[in-house]
Amino acid sequence: MKTHLTHFTWIICLCICLFSCSSDDNNNDEPQQMEEDPVEASFTGNYLGTWNSVTPTITYTDFAISARFVESASNPNRINAEFFATPNYTSCCSTNANDGTMIINLDGDTITSFIFTDTIVDCEGNFSGDGMIDANGNFIIDFTGNDCDGDHVGQLLFIKQ
Repeated sequence: MKTHLTHFTWIICLCICLFSCSSDDNNNDEPQQMEEDPVEASFTGNYLGTWNSVTPTITYTDFAISARFVESASNPNRINAEFFATPNYTSCCSTNANDGTMIINLDGDTITSFIFTDTIVDCEGNFSGDGMIDANGNFIIDFTGNDCDGDHVGQLLFIKQ
C-alpha cells in the first residue's frame, strides 16, 4: 500500500507539473518579434543649404544659406520657415530677425509649391517653385523669382541638421 501511495503521489506531482506549463508559448524555437509603431519623420528643425541661381547680372553657385522649418499645426502638409542668407541662422542684411519667410506645401515627398518672400534691405523679392524631398530627407527646390539682381532661375538645397 505504501508503494501505491508513493506512485500515486508521484503521478499527482507529474500531472501538476504538466498542467502548470503554458500551452500558448507560440513555439519557443522562434524568436518573438515586437511590433513597433512607425515613426513619422518630422520636418521641423534647423536646415543648412545652398542657393544656386543665374540672373542677368550675377550667378550664385553653392551660396551658403540656412533656414528654420516649422510644420504647420493646422496643416500637416505645410512647412513655414524663416530664411537666412547666412549659414548660421542669423540675418545678413535685413532689419528683421530673418532675411525672409518661406511656405512649403507637400504631398508626400513632392514639394507642390514653394513661396519665398525675400526681405533683404534694398533687394526685396518674391520667388516661387516646386521640388522634392529625396531619400535622405533633403529638400530640393527648383525656383524662379525676381529681386535686385533681376530674374532668377535656380535651385535650393536644404539638409536637416
